[in-house]
Amino acid sequence: MGIFKFSGNSITEALKSAVAKFGEDAKFVKSEVVGDGGYEVVVDVSDELVEASEAKEAAKKEIEKDELMAKINSLNQLPAFKKHRDFFTNLSRSGVGYDDLELLKEKVAENPDIEPGELESMCESVFYENDASIDLESERFIALVGPSGMGKTKVAMDLALMWGKKAAIVSFDTSALTPNSELHEFGKITQASVFSCFCVDDMEGILAQLDSFEKIIVDCGGVGPYDSDGLFELSRSLREVPCRLLVLSVVAKAEDLQDAAQNYEILTPRGIVLTKFDETTRCGNVFSLLNQTQNSVLFCSTHKAAGSLEAATPEFLIKQAFWW
Repeated sequence: MGIFKFSGNSITEALKSAVAKFGEDAKFVKSEVVGDGGYEVVVDVSDELVEASEAKEAAKKEIEKDELMAKINSLNQLPAFKKHRDFFTNLSRSGVGYDDLELLKEKVAENPDIEPGELESMCESVFYENDASIDLESERFIALVGPSGMGKTKVAMDLALMWGKKAAIVSFDTSALTPNSELHEFGKITQASVFSCFCVDDMEGILAQLDSFEKIIVDCGGVGPYDSDGLFELSRSLREVPCRLLVLSVVAKAEDLQDAAQNYEILTPRGIVLTKFDETTRCGNVFSLLNQTQNSVLFCSTHKAAGSLEAATPEFLIKQAFWW
């Protein structure tokens, strides 16, 4: 058995989400008002229903992928695509997602006379539309959120180095049993102030004790993008930290980046930080991410060494994303 939470603008809307995912056999437990007028329902779901839901979602994704590939293959047979074959081959090899390849091929089908250079400019324009204007200097509390293994701790250390002794790092991980050894070793070497928090209810108290610091960076433990309960709990625990940055790794597939960005919207991140550019040459997934999300990429972590955080300029992202 498992407990799952669903939110909506009304109890009916939240219940519809629960039924859509698990069917009518999910047992209603309770409902309550959350946030600014929102509603949440809690349902109890059997292991069989959970497995059935997961199998249904996996089958749906396979069908959608097969349909998409069939459509792309049929488009490839059109004469208009002969002069664009190298262009699309490079996009595919660079890691651009299937959905984005389809959209571009549909544009070619609509305008057979379009030249490869025009398609390149069309792709590059996505990066110039990336509005990375956020003033972190005006924010006192900044939380780094995202799945495990994305490099959040590295970004926390980069920000601490940027702001020096006026900054403190709070390692917040409710699943951890011991303090983050990497962060505390960093604190010893750089004399940075590092604190640990292992409980949601303790977060407000710890933040209140850090009045002497101008900047407080909360390095959150990883939560999977499909863990709706974990994301809800993390959102609740960060009530006092409205500025949240979503940290994602460019090593992930385009579809995984898009899913993470979409599912983490529950935490209303102010922007995205991309990491691990030194671990791959296939960064076309960044194009897919920007093409499918309303959020902006603010910073890039380019090396393992601390202090390698830099602004996400269109020129840098284009150079990393495309093979032309």
